[in-house]
Amino acid sequence: MQRTCVTLRVEPDDLDDFLDIYRAAATELAPSFDGLLAHSLFSDGTGYLAAYLESRDGSRAPRELASDPLALEWRARLAKLVSKHGAPTPLHPVFQLEQQLGFEVERASQRVCFRLQVDPARIDEYIQRHSPVWPEMLQAIHAAGNRNYTLFLDEDGSLVGYLETDDFEAAQASLARSEVSDRWESEMAGFFVGLEGGRPDENKRPMTEAFRWEAR
Repeated sequence: MQRTCVTLRVEPDDLDDFLDIYRAAATELAPSFDGLLAHSLFSDGTGYLAAYLESRDGSRAPRELASDPLALEWRARLAKLVSKHGAPTPLHPVFQLEQQLGFEVERASQRVCFRLQVDPARIDEYIQRHSPVWPEMLQAIHAAGNRNYTLFLDEDGSLVGYLETDDFEAAQASLARSEVSDRWESEMAGFFVGLEGGRPDENKRPMTEAFRWEAR
């Protein structure tokens, strides 16, 4: 499975217009691209947005979405609202739970997206620490009910996390009780900047899912 995450910004005053156009465009375009499996757009309410897409391995859907005439027409309309902040930024996947566990992905009802900031001076070390994550930590994340957990990283240290769960608060509470999670998060804390107290996982602030589509 291919996983893609792209972030972008719009002016807060343009956010509602952008979301209306995006929803219409994505609803019209998504069914026409073979291999596209899922698509969500998340908003933090300030103009920061993260788009998450899944497609089958080998699928041309991401490339087709970048060159299809109808897609280009929709993108031109959206570009008028994002041009002030530059082009959308594709992020690099640095961790995927099921890949490291060797499990098949099990779907869950709630899609969660959050963002944190890694110290730009420690990006390489942060990636190394996730290649791989401790086996016991992988098991704790999975046992808490998290599925399809993926981390994406930008060159400036912006970190976007995506996961699926049936109860995010219960999953967080489970990890808060875990001794191995406490050790892992304590070691990871030094990699982040701008934490509002507590462990990195306690600073996850889920963004609002503003759009959802999935193949039937």
